[in-house]
Amino acid sequence: MHNTISFILIILVVSGCVTGSNVVPKYETVTSNPRRDVEAATKQNKLGLEALSKGKVEKAEGYFKEALVKDVDFGPAHNNLGRLYFDQGKNYLAAWEFEYAIKVMPRRFEPYNNLGLVMERVGKLEQAIDAYENANILHPNRPEVVGNLLRAHWCFDKSSMRTRELLEQLVFIDSRPDWVSWSKEQIAIGKISNETTTIPYNSPPNTTINPTSNKIPLPIPILPPHIPSSPQ
Repeated sequence: MHNTISFILIILVVSGCVTGSNVVPKYETVTSNPRRDVEAATKQNKLGLEALSKGKVEKAEGYFKEALVKDVDFGPAHNNLGRLYFDQGKNYLAAWEFEYAIKVMPRRFEPYNNLGLVMERVGKLEQAIDAYENANILHPNRPEVVGNLLRAHWCFDKSSMRTRELLEQLVFIDSRPDWVSWSKEQIAIGKISNETTTIPYNSPPNTTINPTSNKIPLPIPILPPHIPSSPQ
């Protein structure tokens, strides 16, 4: 794969997310096949999503892999297989799939966002921020993406100008009451903190997903209605 993938996989090995030898193991989803059958890949990807929604993880994995047998460059199946691996805690495999999805679908925001989730999970906040920023460029003002980007910036440097910008942006675009009220509080406290350092930032709202929660949200799948007819 390309240099970015190799760099990401080395990061995951060094982070302890891949056990065993320090040598990055060779991995590919399926054996490359020069044939392309986008229609068949689309069908298998849809079946995989249906199986995954019913909790049939092994079947879903099989369908996604079969989609890639039909068309190894079918990006949505790589993205959705990465989502499955992410949910299983297989960070190395998830990152590989999201990187491949980025390679064949560079204009889709989902795999960038999802790669950011992997990087955030393993504590590589700068890499997570880069991935989220790319997702935000491709799909501006998407609340989930802006929220992810804010959470990473908050953990990296809550006093930065970029963190302040994201707080203000989230107030206008997000419909989650706890996030909106929390963002407003941080903006207000930040203004006061310019005059005094005795007032700390408040803790985020106590929700399943919040800026400092250890629970990272699930990656965003690519659903059938949004699948491009051919890789972009």
